[in-house]
Amino acid sequence: MPVLTDNCRILPDSDAIRAHLEGQHSFDFDEGLDDQQKAVSRVVIRMVEEHLYFSTVRNRWLNDENWADVKKVFFAKIPKIVNGLVTGRICAGVCKAMKSRGMGRHSVEEQFIRANEDITAIQTLLAD
Repeated sequence: MPVLTDNCRILPDSDAIRAHLEGQHSFDFDEGLDDQQKAVSRVVIRMVEEHLYFSTVRNRWLNDENWADVKKVFFAKIPKIVNGLVTGRICAGVCKAMKSRGMGRHSVEEQFIRANEDITAIQTLLAD
């Protein structure tokens, strides 16, 4: 996620989606921004996609309270007889990926603090 379907073309990456919308639909996400603002925009996008995103993933997949809901929503079509095995392997894979990306090496409290710092930075940039 995110995923965009446009004219039967599936684009599963925010950079690809942005390039497609700008190229195919003459849309400019940076319209009216000067070079400094474009640079800040790129930095914020990367912070959200490459750092804050993983706090969301962790909270969705590795928080026991949320995992029950994720299983119901994401894997409802998997037959019950194999559901636990399949979802357990997928969850283990997500956990491994989190550790390889760095965020999973931090405690839950540290992850929360880092996510909060990102959100506070975004709030500061956006001001009003």
